[in-house]
Amino acid sequence: MWRNVRAVIRREYVERVRSKSFVFGTIAVPALMLVTMAGPIIMAARSESDERRIAVLDRTGVLEERLEPSLVELGWNSDWVAPGPEVERNLRSRAGAGEISGFLVLDESTLSDGYATFETTNRPSAVRVFTLQAAITRAAMEERLAASGSAQEILSGGELAIQMLSDAPGADPDEEGAQFAVAFFGAMIIYMVILIYSVAVMRATLEEKTSRVVEIVVSAMEPWHLLLGKIIGVGSVSLTQLAIWISTGVLAAMVGLPTLITARPDLTGLIDLQDALPGLGLLSLFVGFFLFGFFMFSGIYAAVGAMCNTDEEANQAQFPVIF
Repeated sequence: MWRNVRAVIRREYVERVRSKSFVFGTIAVPALMLVTMAGPIIMAARSESDERRIAVLDRTGVLEERLEPSLVELGWNSDWVAPGPEVERNLRSRAGAGEISGFLVLDESTLSDGYATFETTNRPSAVRVFTLQAAITRAAMEERLAASGSAQEILSGGELAIQMLSDAPGADPDEEGAQFAVAFFGAMIIYMVILIYSVAVMRATLEEKTSRVVEIVVSAMEPWHLLLGKIIGVGSVSLTQLAIWISTGVLAAMVGLPTLITARPDLTGLIDLQDALPGLGLLSLFVGFFLFGFFMFSGIYAAVGAMCNTDEEANQAQFPVIF
């Protein structure tokens, strides 16, 4: 019995792994995901690296200490310039020569009502304008509160301490969001791979039935031997492809995320995804769910292929299984 099953498994596995579609799909899917997700971000980071070099003309003489950390946190590379004659003309010349993308002017109106001027060669995005304006306003408010002797700690937003009534500690919302993203992505992988390779089992069953090859094979082994070999063989192919995809994804997350965050400081929230990557226990659970789901659905799809005679009948009969 097992000799027959092993023969079918070996034939199904070797034939599918050597196919050009398997090689192309195994390489193309991670490459396509990497290009579509990381490519635009890296290109934007390179294009913005020059746009984030600015000069700051502080006529107030008191805002540099409060504003400089916020500019660094937002990814701006600032050069603080002392006031003087013809300084604005020199800054415009530097911007025209491409040394800086623009310059920020802070004066007494910045301290009084948060008004500042940003002369630039390239119009910044609305998000960058908003974050820069918020940083300037915050620095001005901190300075005015410090000068008046009022408590400025309230500007930090205060702190709301969460104490659980139960013994279980509260979870970090950012960590929960990252874990949900990883779990959702894993569930989608299970769904797509099971659907694709279960349909492959149905197609293989239907092909051998319509070509009358199954009649010859069944004369040498039991029908359920053939069906079990097909399910395990195709399942082994899907596990091989899934393992390559997961390994590539984990490697990209471990190596690519630090590089991406270094290039784009505003994407520091992505580090939560790296911390939420599953360990060995969750990966084992993931594989277990995949195996049980695959065997269940591939068996149903194989039954659909066995009871149909044409592709049109199989396409119609598989709708209840998809639902």
